[in-house]
Amino acid sequence: MQNADGSKSVHFTLSIPPSEASSRASSPAPSPISPTFHYYDDASYDYIDAKVRESLMSEDSTPGRQGRDVYEATLPWWRAAIRRKLVATVYEESKILATMQSKIRHPWLDAYFVYTSSLGTHTFFMILLPAFFFFGYDEIGRGLLIVLALGVYFASVVKDLICSPRPFAPPVTRLTIGTHHLEYGFPSTHSTNSVSIALFFFAIVHRLASTPIASTNPASVLTSRNSSSIEALLPTISATETVISPSLYVALCVILIIYTFSIVFGRLYTAMHSFTDCLMGVVLGAGIWWGHTSWAGFPFLITSSNILYSPLNYLGLGTTASPNALIIHLGTGLGGGQWVESWMHWGGWEVPLILIPLCLLAVHKHPQPVDDCPCFEDAIAFMSVVLGAQVSRWVVSFSGIGAGMREVVVTPGSGWVQEMGQWVQVQRGWDDVVVWWSFATLKMFVF
Repeated sequence: MQNADGSKSVHFTLSIPPSEASSRASSPAPSPISPTFHYYDDASYDYIDAKVRESLMSEDSTPGRQGRDVYEATLPWWRAAIRRKLVATVYEESKILATMQSKIRHPWLDAYFVYTSSLGTHTFFMILLPAFFFFGYDEIGRGLLIVLALGVYFASVVKDLICSPRPFAPPVTRLTIGTHHLEYGFPSTHSTNSVSIALFFFAIVHRLASTPIASTNPASVLTSRNSSSIEALLPTISATETVISPSLYVALCVILIIYTFSIVFGRLYTAMHSFTDCLMGVVLGAGIWWGHTSWAGFPFLITSSNILYSPLNYLGLGTTASPNALIIHLGTGLGGGQWVESWMHWGGWEVPLILIPLCLLAVHKHPQPVDDCPCFEDAIAFMSVVLGAQVSRWVVSFSGIGAGMREVVVTPGSGWVQEMGQWVQVQRGWDDVVVWWSFATLKMFVF
């Protein structure tokens, strides 16, 4: 090419086959006043928090949205193969979620599912978990801590291992507060934690609803220091009355169902996860709870006329109820949590020498994702809390400093007083209720 001044220059271009434009370019989330949804106006729009509106108007910055060639070149072949299958599933399910949103979205439901999603976040856990320790239920607190920490850790491992994106926006409209949308989608950590929490408390509620009340003052069991005094109460047990009534049992189960539904379905409603993400989260949460719990399960009577009687009897499964009947328990837990508690109490120096390297190994072997994903920090922080709780529990038992902490102490205004070495329940008045809640508030927010 000859220029105006007579000099010559060479001009060339380089053309290469482009990558898939749809997978490389991140798609912006639609405007909150989407043409698909016509119910918004100045009054109803106030239902959605300003942070939600800001998220809807911002560019979709969720991970897993780079070009397919980036993940094919970075991930091992087996991780990339799984990711390809999941991305295709997310693509199809995004259209289903968009259709569902167009039919059922409402300002009140937007606010409900967005804000109830906070019940599956670390902020909620920071409020819930210390309460059990503050009010004397440290064993329940440690059990719940382990279940939640394992759920967060294993979910983050799978997320960073597969690098699967969240539902594509558009066509969906993603509703969120906070930074959870900056993590990968598969599996849903919210679904994992909500299911494990619900099953954890269900096992406790079911046990209380199945435990008969002794006719003797039940508080005397709290002050008993030997098994013989407790065994002396067994003949006086009435089988007609349980610790919690059937109506309370049903009410608590309904609350747990509503809680789980609000979290799991809410992840679909807000388009934060696909159906596959939530299904995997539910399975993961149930599996973690099953490995941890010591729940006895639901008893079923299998008679000799049942087709299952012969194989169950041959395998030695179930308990013999009569010469021609077996009792099997469905859902019986593996009891991992009880084993850990016993190990913490009776174990020697092998406890910290195993736990500390194990947690360090979990940090070291955490998969490396392609995109920046904050779930790694969340998982490691949670595992660190578990390590501190378990090692401190071992220190208290191993050193013997917990010997002076066995005395039963009740919160003022609880309705229990100690007389002649026995706990006696007294009638509570409004002043007792105010005193109890005052001390409870101080425990939670001051002490």
